[in-house]
Amino acid sequence: MWSLGRIGARIPLYGPLHCVVPAQPAAEWISALLDLRELTHETAAAIVQLGRRVDDRSRDISSEVIRSALAKLKVAGVADAFLRPLLEFTLPVRDDVARTFGEPLPKGLELECTANCLSPVTALAS
Repeated sequence: MWSLGRIGARIPLYGPLHCVVPAQPAAEWISALLDLRELTHETAAAIVQLGRRVDDRSRDISSEVIRSALAKLKVAGVADAFLRPLLEFTLPVRDDVARTFGEPLPKGLELECTANCLSPVTALAS
């Protein structure tokens, strides 16, 4: 599920915007995920990645599909805060980007970095 969400994500972590999966196939993927018998946390996370609002009409998923996703995810008990990116544009948080780039470090091991160490990451640009 994580891989599907990342492949169809509306905001690339790197690379040009024209490489994002078009909105129509991403909407079809969301519909297929919503038809699954059980909506797990991983499935909900993939749906949010696929349907995340970016305020770009070429990348945003149709309102109809988003309304359907919101309805089914709320019935499945997904928290409203988790669904916020489906409703409005929100910048990805650093923890999400860091998690996407790799596994967490072992307990007690920390990376030292400047405040701008992730600044080249497209998803964090303002």
